[in-house]
Amino acid sequence: MITRLCYDVQWNTIKNWVKHQVRPFEAEEAFIDKYAKLASDPGHSEIEYRWSLIGRTRKNRTLATAFTIRNRRVRIISMRDANKKEVVIYEEAIKATKI
Repeated sequence: MITRLCYDVQWNTIKNWVKHQVRPFEAEEAFIDKYAKLASDPGHSEIEYRWSLIGRTRKNRTLATAFTIRNRRVRIISMRDANKKEVVIYEEAIKATKI
């Protein structure tokens, strides 16, 4: 969904690698995951509207992402391994699509 609306992805590659060991290709995989769970994040949307996404990579790494859209570009604020609660949310989303 996001890749069709936007032309480019911006993020701090060094920060996301040093803090969370997430590579750019993994970010892309999480965004194009057909089961990715997308939600608005009004609690962190004071200056600009923020979103959260939980998606899985080809190697089954479940990633949680905080991002915004600026000038038709996805700006990733943070991408990290999903915690247990987020993994459950993702897996429930998969189950709901298979019913």
